[in-house]
Amino acid sequence: MPLWLIVILVVIIILLLLFFGKKTLRKLHNSFPNNSKISVKTVLVSFDFPIKRSYENIHIANRIYIELITRKAALPIDENTDVIEEVYNSWYTLFKVIREEIKTIPGESIASNSSARELIQLTIEILNKGLRPHLTKYQADFKRWYAVEILKDENKSISPQVIQKKYRDFKELIKSMKEVNETLKTFSEQLSVFIYKK
Repeated sequence: MPLWLIVILVVIIILLLLFFGKKTLRKLHNSFPNNSKISVKTVLVSFDFPIKRSYENIHIANRIYIELITRKAALPIDENTDVIEEVYNSWYTLFKVIREEIKTIPGESIASNSSARELIQLTIEILNKGLRPHLTKYQADFKRWYAVEILKDENKSISPQVIQKKYRDFKELIKSMKEVNETLKTFSEQLSVFIYKK
């Protein structure tokens, strides 16, 4: 057999090993013995998504989880100590950051990983059905009202927590806000189980 033919065969074999070896390693690296699911059931939403546990999906879940637990989203809201305007600012940032996180997921993952698509879809559903309706109903109206109230002389010596209680729909707003908070908290707890379970 001519030398040039041997060299070509060797090169082909090396390329095949590199290609299929990487795919095999990726599959082994990305496999877990048990599948899992994420259930989020609150007064606002009811979702039950089967999500395969893999390093790739855990990576995506962890990025979303960190955003939830480090903002005033999955942490309990107390109307006596929390300032509603700051909570809204935190929720707005959460919405924006998670949307950006989803955008950065590689196309290869979206195309080849159906569970990654399920996880992304679940997150979008939580934001659109759990968070967005409250923001649409209350956020703009409350912030417009609060911006006027905070400048009034009669309120200059009063804490924001006391001023916000003068809002005409305060009780309804807080009730709705706590429902959103419970939904995001439940979602974060489910993500935590998905990420860290043995």
